[in-house]
Amino acid sequence: NSMIRWCTQDMFLQFSGFEPLPLAPLARAAATEALKAARVPNVLCAFLMAGHRILTAVSNRQYRPDALDLGMIVNLIMSSSSLRIGESWTPVCLSRFNDKGFAY
Repeated sequence: NSMIRWCTQDMFLQFSGFEPLPLAPLARAAATEALKAARVPNVLCAFLMAGHRILTAVSNRQYRPDALDLGMIVNLIMSSSSLRIGESWTPVCLSRFNDKGFAY
């Protein structure tokens, strides 16, 4: 439901992109460096969100998050109150990463 609504209202998804949070470059760089400093082994990617907008995203060297995969994850999080208020392990199929398996 949310993804359909966003596709009709948000040009970013229609052009294989995601809506970034408007932020000063120095503030975004500081957030990116903080996220990189908290790097955890065997984590595919991490990102910070504000509402449905992505503030910053970091990933390991082998994987670069695709905008459609990020859009799907944002939709999953925004559609589930339990994912917005706490930490959870949820398997997701990131089709641009591997369309035959799940990432956890």
